[in-house]
Amino acid sequence: MEGKNVVETRQRVEDLFAPLGDAAGNQIFIAAGGTMDIPAQPSVLGPGPAALGREIDGYDVVSFYGLSDQPFTIGIYEAVECEGPYVLAQTLTSAVVGGFSRVSVRIPSNAKFMRIVVTNTGGAPQTVFSFRGFGIPIATAGA
Repeated sequence: MEGKNVVETRQRVEDLFAPLGDAAGNQIFIAAGGTMDIPAQPSVLGPGPAALGREIDGYDVVSFYGLSDQPFTIGIYEAVECEGPYVLAQTLTSAVVGGFSRVSVRIPSNAKFMRIVVTNTGGAPQTVFSFRGFGIPIATAGA
């Protein structure tokens, strides 16, 4: 496909935002009132601050799943260019389900790149935290 206004569609579900963990594979938790930028998986530009942005153009929706023992929000920032500027497009707030706070939602994107910031809005540090962000391809007829 060629052309300035053509968007290449994605053909499979892809893991866009990495599960949290340090270099040794230990889970990372967010302190009470703290925030964390969720790294893109894989990054468009490699390591560094810009590695937090992920191209999401061509997906039908982005699916988010987060689970914690503390309430939290997910800030979704979008930009036209990977370097930004990124603008807060929406904030998802967790709901208590079965004793845990969780977010499970699919949202359409309004821009080409996305960054994710999670905030622990609870009064204590997290002891349970899991997060995933997936790109869901555009459904085609007969698929």
